[in-house]
Formats: sequence, structure tokens, C-alpha cells
Amino acid sequence: MRSDKDSGRVSLWDYGEAKVHAAVPTITASSAYASGNVIGGKLTFSTFGRIAGGSGLIQMGLIQAKANYSFAADLLLFHTDPAASTFTDKQALAVNVTDFDKILGAISFGASDWVNAGTPSFAQRFGLAMAYKVASGQQDLYGVLVSRGTPTFGSTSDLKVVLKALLD
Repeated sequence: MRSDKDSGRVSLWDYGEAKVHAAVPTITASSAYASGNVIGGKLTFSTFGRIAGGSGLIQMGLIQAKANYSFAADLLLFHTDPAASTFTDKQALAVNVTDFDKILGAISFGASDWVNAGTPSFAQRFGLAMAYKVASGQQDLYGVLVSRGTPTFGSTSDLKVVLKALLD
């Protein structure tokens, strides 16, 4: 831990390294998703462990959209690759029982969390302080975005999912 020698203050950033990573799901355009459908498939958030088996705190989740949307969604996060589960775009979420213990948690986005920025929009959840530890020998986190509404997207690349974290 470092301190500012002139002021004697300690910066939060001195405890870890900030990490931001975006994943772009390939989604189905021009056809409504049902509540409970996977949006795009499995997402990989690279190097969320400073070292293999590392840990940190997820501070913020963000969904960026190229158009103006406002739908509810959950981002399920996994500390280990949920390899036994198949997450297929526009199909019902089904986590395999062998992947159940790999669930880190979920970030829920409500329809009211969306901010209209003109043509683009975004939903954000911040101040999460969600502690995590990636699997031994790994550095990545995994996720799956699940619709809790009935959005219809304009293009196959309308969305970007972003995680921001402090790594230990």
C-alpha cells in the first residue's frame, strides 16, 4: 500500500489494478427474445485475475447498446468456465448441475436502469463490490446475459457487455 507523502492520504487504487473488459455477444436481429432466453451465448471476460487463481472486486456492470433499449436482464457470472453448460442464443437458460458451484453471482439490470443517450443507450449497475476468485490456473471470468424482458434487436452486434473491477 502506498500513500501520498504530501497529504498522508491512501488511494483506493493503491490496493489493486483497475480492469475493464468488454464482451460482444452475437445476437439475433429483428426477432423478439422471450423472457429467460440467453442473449448471445457464453461471454469471456479475459484476465480478471492479475495472476492465475487471482481475485478482485467487480465494481460495475454495464450493457451498452447501439439503439435505444430498456429491457430487464441478468448477467450470470462464473469464476470457472461453465464448460458442461450450453448457452445458445435465443434459447432458454439451462445451467448444467455440474456448473452450479461455478456461479459467482448475478448482476441484475432493470428496465429502469437504462439511460437514453440519443440513439445509443446503456444500463449500468455500480457500487457492486462483488468479491471473486478465479479458478486455480486460470485468469478469466465467464458470463451469460439472460433476457428478463422481450427485446428485439436491430443488428447482430447491437450490444456490448462491460465489467469493471479492482484486481488484488
